Amino acid sequence: MDYLLKDLVKNNIFKLKMNNFQNFINELYLRLYGDEFLPSKIGADDGCDGILKKEIIFAIYGPDEKKTLAELKGKIKSDYKKYNEKWKDKYPKWLFIYNGEFSAKVYPVFDELGNGVDKIDINHLIEKIDSLNWGIKRDILINILKIPEEYITKNIFQEIIEDLLKNNQSGKTPKTNPPNLIEKIRLNFSKEDEDSMIKMYNESYPEVAEFGNLLNQRENEEIIALKNKVLEGYMRLSGDFKSRFNNLIKDIAEKNKNEEVYLNSVRIGLLYLFEICLIGKEVNKKDDISTARI
Repeated sequence: MDYLLKDLVKNNIFKLKMNNFQNFINELYLRLYGDEFLPSKIGADDGCDGILKKEIIFAIYGPDEKKTLAELKGKIKSDYKKYNEKWKDKYPKWLFIYNGEFSAKVYPVFDELGNGVDKIDINHLIEKIDSLNWGIKRDILINILKIPEEYITKNIFQEIIEDLLKNNQSGKTPKTNPPNLIEKIRLNFSKEDEDSMIKMYNESYPEVAEFGNLLNQRENEEIIALKNKVLEGYMRLSGDFKSRFNNLIKDIAEKNKNEEVYLNSVRIGLLYLFEICLIGKEVNKKDDISTARI
């Protein structure tokens, strides 16, 4: 996630107080661990806010107002005391989750509590979310944290652009011309695929335009490098255009090829490159224009 999205996520988590923060943690860990996480009743005060993998007791803390360092230390100690008295014999590990930031002065409190104690603050929560694949991450950001989808789409496109720019030389500038798009689709796809491709393009147009805007904000050398990497990948493939187009999506996705959200975003990026005539046959030209650009 870029700085803007992380900041938005941080603000939205910080706004979650008391039971709302506990509910967010429940929803997050249920998505992360499924049946391995057992949430406790919201609002219960028996020293257990959830159990992970049958060995870790959660203490979830989202105060409704800012606390002093002394108050935070006191809360950590009091929650641990409840855990130690009621739960430690059966569950050997304890995790304190906080919707604020831990300062360096808080860490000694956890150290004093001994082995089996761990902690997560708002920054660690963001790191945990950011480490997930885009399918789960998108679900959490949109459905739990209510982040507008355009921020997620922009971040996925940026990641795709960065991935394409890795270990690539710029080479020569590929030529691009504005196409007659409908005719270009008809020229490159079979008659049975025409309608579905036109429909997909029309439905994806705002995202296709956004990908183009993000790409064109990069340095010219980076744009050239990305286009050449796509062209080189396209030229290594065989078959009709549809087969090459679909296989190129998987090749570009690489480690993310099993993530539908990421694959769809790569598809949108390639639709933009198809739109500007980087790949495929061009209207009024007989051959695949890509062969002349390597």
